Amino acid sequence: MKYFAFVLVALAASARADRWPVDHVEVTSTFAEPRADHFHNGLDMGGEQPVYPFRPGRLIYIRDAARHPFENPLGPGNLVVMEHAGRVRTHYYHLADGTIRLDAIRNEDEPFARSGGTGHSMGAHLHFAVEDLTRRALLNPLDVLPRRADRRRPSAVDIVLRRRERSEVELRSTRVANVRAERAHLNQGFFPVRSGARVSGGDFEVFVKAYDIREGIPYFAKLGVYAFTLSFDGAVLRSYRFTELRKRRD
Repeated sequence: MKYFAFVLVALAASARADRWPVDHVEVTSTFAEPRADHFHNGLDMGGEQPVYPFRPGRLIYIRDAARHPFENPLGPGNLVVMEHAGRVRTHYYHLADGTIRLDAIRNEDEPFARSGGTGHSMGAHLHFAVEDLTRRALLNPLDVLPRRADRRRPSAVDIVLRRRERSEVELRSTRVANVRAERAHLNQGFFPVRSGARVSGGDFEVFVKAYDIREGIPYFAKLGVYAFTLSFDGAVLRSYRFTELRKRRD
């Protein structure tokens, strides 16, 4: 009998000395979450609160409706972009109107703004993005921010196989916690998996719907996972880490 195993990792981060841009960290969206027309390119932290520089740097760009009344309020809203050593830039979006302090923007010990709900936003939060100019990539902020504990494991809520030509897939449906399949929403040729699949031969594709559950909040919310590993009879077939989004060269 051949069995699949799925390993999901929630939040992960390095142990560098750089600081988080806010003191009260409540992650509301993670890096690379799929959106309607794009992948989320940063980390969202909820609430209106002071915003600090991630590390010492210099101001590159500012957009503040309080200073420029004809600015377009859509998209990231009021924002600050800083550049740091190593050709790294950080982006701070949705800042509250009239709170950006240019005199404090280079001092990592002082807040330079407050998070808010300007631009395209469903509520007060800070969108924080990290850009590597040398590699032309947006990095997962969790890889550069100080490590934070995350004790709740992600969940795989749908696991589906699609049989390719000349493949035989026999599915065995048994009970497994936090794994389910929505049979009514599957297209023809897709087979839901409860716990494992016995494969007679040939090629097939594996589709997994997974999310991480936010900790320490009174309501249910889903976040994207940081890493995903698929193993077959103990051998790793695929392993992914959502560490960066590369910019295409035109």
